[in-house]
Amino acid sequence: MRYIKSRKTGLRIMLAFLLLFGLSYAFAASCSDLKLETRAVEVRAGSKATFAFYLHNNSNERFYIDRAYAFDFSDGISTQALRWDKVALAGNEAAIVVSIEAFEDAEQKDRNAFLQVRGHFLSGKECHYYELKSDFPVEVISEKINVEELEKKPEYCELFEIVMPNTIRIYNSGTLDFIVKNYSNQEAKIYVDAENASVYTYFYLVPAKTIANKTLRIESDASEATIEFTIDLGACGTTKQYLYVINEAMQMPSEIQQANEQDVEMSYVLMKDVNGYIISVTLRNLSENAIQGELFVTVPANWQAEGANVVLNPYEEQIIDLHIIPAEESGVFNFDVVFNYDSVSKSKEVTIELAEEKVPAVGFATFAAAGILAGIIVVVIILIIGTAGEKRIREPWQEVAE
Repeated sequence: MRYIKSRKTGLRIMLAFLLLFGLSYAFAASCSDLKLETRAVEVRAGSKATFAFYLHNNSNERFYIDRAYAFDFSDGISTQALRWDKVALAGNEAAIVVSIEAFEDAEQKDRNAFLQVRGHFLSGKECHYYELKSDFPVEVISEKINVEELEKKPEYCELFEIVMPNTIRIYNSGTLDFIVKNYSNQEAKIYVDAENASVYTYFYLVPAKTIANKTLRIESDASEATIEFTIDLGACGTTKQYLYVINEAMQMPSEIQQANEQDVEMSYVLMKDVNGYIISVTLRNLSENAIQGELFVTVPANWQAEGANVVLNPYEEQIIDLHIIPAEESGVFNFDVVFNYDSVSKSKEVTIELAEEKVPAVGFATFAAAGILAGIIVVVIILIIGTAGEKRIREPWQEVAE
């Protein structure tokens, strides 16, 4: 019997292991989850053009691009991969910028170019060139550009704008959210370079007459860094815009701006709960620096209360709920809700009035009075009915008299 039981246990363990292995294999990232998207392009003879293609990551893992390779076997053109995003996040995409040059004597005919990518997933699984490849048509146009016609067409170059701050503060890493307003008639190609920092995205493409919200992930181990945005706006020319990054993790204590009480705005709402009370505290960071601190309430020693460690990013607002369970059943109690951060203590006074729940005497008296009144009404109704009955029943001598 012991042998049979141990054998059953061993089989169960083996089945559980196989099930877990099968599930992990089923949900593991695969090179087939990646899709390289290309399209047909046109290049005018005697010019060079850049195009953005995209690697779509449909897996549940982050994919790192180790190398992108673009080439052709055609005469009259030269194809190369200029730059690419180093990471395609799960369920996201990475841009690959390809440059194609058409020579002056290139004949007007259709050609093919090729794009290949190799890299690896976060789990370590590698994907090779032969697994991530795509070809795309290249058409060379030999017609000369009519300069007079181009001059007649307005480009509205002044209607292009990138909305972003001049400086941001991070703590070894951070995210920049910015807006590209391209109301011009030109397609905007934005190239990103970083000094003393690394970025996840190196290229953005914003079509003409479009407004787009963009995000840039920044990492740095230096005290300061510079991000350069090169904007190629076609016929409108090329301009540059800079973002300065301050890494607070690498700043000397004297360089870090000291926090003060005005940096944080605090308010609260007190609500009754089944087991006690909930104090819902709203904290808002009004500064451009990250703030870390402790939130707690100074309730009596025999009460139960929660606390929380809070990190507020620049200009961030958070709502934190703290549960309070009083020990007494009645009385008025005053205490503070406190947020301590960077040698600053900010507090608000809270008052809780506890009272034993009793059925009010007025309510009982009202109920009794209502019962008595109802009884009186019933008696009166009975009397009225009885009187009416007496009037209807007549004795024979009364009828004769009438």
